[in-house]
Amino acid sequence: MIVQNSIIHVRRPRDGQQNVITADGRHDAKLNTAIVIHNCSIIPTPELNQSNVKTYLGRPWKKFSRTIVMQSYMDKFIEPERWMKFNNESDVTSLYYAEFWNYGPGSNTTDRVKWPGYHALNNPDDVQDFLVKNFINENDWLSKFDVPFFPGLVK
Repeated sequence: MIVQNSIIHVRRPRDGQQNVITADGRHDAKLNTAIVIHNCSIIPTPELNQSNVKTYLGRPWKKFSRTIVMQSYMDKFIEPERWMKFNNESDVTSLYYAEFWNYGPGSNTTDRVKWPGYHALNNPDDVQDFLVKNFINENDWLSKFDVPFFPGLVK
């Protein structure tokens, strides 16, 4: 799944809960699936911004979880570590979480999780597999629809 050119409004959850924007899981590492957030703005709604609710980019729902956030605006409301475990049994060695060329007050990767499966990427070659043109084979079908998209990197 690719979410591209969108505004992701993060709302306040029920009392006693935290926010997790993504929760991906694959039962097989060979499956060509992931959550890709590309050229989006991740911002809080006003009621979330006035609360003390912890918000995370994602958590591994199953083994082989894969989420990539690239070229997106991140506001400062997201927790500095950005990612959280689903539970004590979460396998942080089998997941693949990556951030690439994000910007905004919450984009600094200094305080991110130190998991083997987390990657702060800076080389465009490292995200080629997750671009629209490669990940969902846009030439095969997407270009036939009247849907605006970027096949590659936007900046």
